[in-house]
Amino acid sequence: MNLQKAINEIIRENNIQNPDVTISPATRGGYFGDPSKIKIEGTSAANEKKSFHLFLKSIPKSMPATLPGHQAYMNEITMYRDAFPTFSEFQEEKGVTEPFDSTVKCHKCSDVEFKEFLIFDDLTEMGFVLWDKKNPMTSQCIELILKQTAKFHAVSFALRDQRPQVFSNLSEKLYCNTMIDFFKNPDNLHLSKLNSEIALECIDKVKEENVYKIYKNFIENDLKTAALHCSVMDKTVIIHGDRWCNNFMFKFEDSQNMKSINKAVFLDWQCSRLSSPVVDLCYFLYCNAPQEVFDNLDCYLKLYHDSLSLALTEMGTDVQKVFSFNDLQNHWKLYSKFGLVMAASLLNMYYNPIHNEALDMEQIGSNKDDLTKSFVNSDIVKNEIFKERMRGIIVHFVNNGFI
Repeated sequence: MNLQKAINEIIRENNIQNPDVTISPATRGGYFGDPSKIKIEGTSAANEKKSFHLFLKSIPKSMPATLPGHQAYMNEITMYRDAFPTFSEFQEEKGVTEPFDSTVKCHKCSDVEFKEFLIFDDLTEMGFVLWDKKNPMTSQCIELILKQTAKFHAVSFALRDQRPQVFSNLSEKLYCNTMIDFFKNPDNLHLSKLNSEIALECIDKVKEENVYKIYKNFIENDLKTAALHCSVMDKTVIIHGDRWCNNFMFKFEDSQNMKSINKAVFLDWQCSRLSSPVVDLCYFLYCNAPQEVFDNLDCYLKLYHDSLSLALTEMGTDVQKVFSFNDLQNHWKLYSKFGLVMAASLLNMYYNPIHNEALDMEQIGSNKDDLTKSFVNSDIVKNEIFKERMRGIIVHFVNNGFI
């Protein structure tokens, strides 16, 4: 399907008469797509004004070899075309009162290689906004995301428990483990190690000698293993897989009050894959949460698990059978290191001025020096907020014996 045909189908399906279509560039929020806004204005059959505001995400003409391309887009298309309809149908059949619905409507998509695109509702026109990545999310945001993530994971657990063939067929449609492929690339792993070495500078080598030595040893000996832990296959679910700040949009009752959140939407499902629920949780928390969450980690894990249990009970599956709280704690000890790896790189990026808007990966290309300059900022340790956040995460990992 080409773009013009997709737009024509949207016009026809919504019975828009005398359509006027405008396509304009959009602010870049993510890194794996060229964004545009589509505005369709016309009239209804009753001659009333009618307009549609849509968001177009299409594959860049040139992607660096270090980043996923067609396979990543196919993962996202699979989620919207196959997974979410299956999830919705199953939840409806089970009579779930508050189902997982933290997704944006996808109107059309194309899986033609080198011409991939997806057309969504434009959430900004509905009052949704991105969180300022330089600020940790409020506890209200964290709690809402954890509850919605639990609902999302619960559907996988319930499907695998009750309809294993349906779940198997669905998960096999996910084309690749995008994150594993990313970290198997030596250049990407090298960038991650550089960012972790910069994060090490947040620790006082003299006053916090033990913390420094333990984290340094982790970087030198365990970082690659931790990065590849996202390939775990025990008690797995379909995960979102890419939980950095800009992959969430929020709606607030009062735009001036960040505690008045009432809705969150998960975006960019290109890294979706089978993995431990902890991969989603640790990635999200360590890259977006305030220190108080790490200081009270068990309370937030319990919040997630209580929500998981509630959702599973409503769908007829016993949480103790599929993923007990003890399972969650054991997985955390094994796989939460992945969140530490991601935090070192993403917090570096959050506070790097060149990332005030997402970079155009097509312009950067595959030049290693350009990639390093764009995603590794050694001066970031001069930023006291970065230093405080990163230090808090590292100390948390050491004090809890997670590394």
